[in-house]
Amino acid sequence: LDFDKDSYTAPSGEVTFRYVNDGSLPHTLVIEGVDKEAFKLEVGDTDEGSVELEPGEYTLYCDIPGHRSAGMEATLTVE
Repeated sequence: LDFDKDSYTAPSGEVTFRYVNDGSLPHTLVIEGVDKEAFKLEVGDTDEGSVELEPGEYTLYCDIPGHRSAGMEATLTVE
């Protein structure tokens, strides 16, 4: 129950995420402070989506109960 890295970077503007789930449990990918209606990946094996992000630091996490507290959280720095 973790991401492949603790932190990621991306240029500001439209940021595209491609999530490949190597495990057997389903996961989500949401961005703290970004409306889930605007961006949320629901990952079985893979999912992809884009969202406009301003420069700053964001927290990525899985919102399935128990997953975030188990370690499914990372930092995204948008430059």
